[in-house]
Amino acid sequence: MGSVQREPPWHRRVMGCWRAGRKLSDPCFQALPAKQHDQG
Repeated sequence: MGSVQREPPWHRRVMGCWRAGRKLSDPCFQALPAKQHDQG
């Protein structure tokens, strides 16, 4: 926090999919890191 860091490749892809109106269950979001993409 404090300094602006470059967005990771997976983040740019996810943001693109999110802006496209895709749901979190969409395969497009599989690019998320395992630590952040934690479900059940």
